[in-house]
Amino acid sequence: SDLDSEKMAGYSVANFKGGYRNNQNIESLNPVIVLDVDSKEKQYEITIDEMKQKLETKNISALIIPTASHSEELHRFRVVIPTQKAFDTKGKPHTEWEEDYRTYMDKFVDLLNLDPTKIDKTLDSARYKPAQFYYGSPSHVMATFSQGKPFDNSQILDAVYKERERINADVQLKNQEKDYGIAKNEVELYAKKLEEDLKLSED
Repeated sequence: SDLDSEKMAGYSVANFKGGYRNNQNIESLNPVIVLDVDSKEKQYEITIDEMKQKLETKNISALIIPTASHSEELHRFRVVIPTQKAFDTKGKPHTEWEEDYRTYMDKFVDLLNLDPTKIDKTLDSARYKPAQFYYGSPSHVMATFSQGKPFDNSQILDAVYKERERINADVQLKNQEKDYGIAKNEVELYAKKLEEDLKLSED
């Protein structure tokens, strides 16, 4: 179907607070994944048909939208994938959830079974930046739909959240060990001083 350029003026995965578009001001993320496919060399090209086939193999519904720089010679497009759940950022430091979001995106892309070299050369790193603003496509382009269902991201999210819990538990344990080591050292120094004081008093 034809896209309305006014309605597609631009979009982002994130909802922002304070009117500033950066990761620190993200209030929440929408239940959607966006991939930016930017083919630059024919040998590493990911075509719309290839992406559609990969998505449909996994029964994932998506909207595939050619960008302004798309051509028959080199396919350039965005893939907008609705998900059953939103990635949760609430109550977490942005430095922490940014790492987790990167893992989340890697796990999803791995699921599509694309050629790793093509992923490296053709998938834009914007997928790791939920604050990214995507400009809309020209009104004359034709959108493609993959047949399937909104992606059930429950397992991937659970795996990412559990890994974060493990990392935080490891950090907490190391901090406790460090605190114990400092306390132990202080006790040993105090005991040594007491011993020296006793010897002096005996003399």
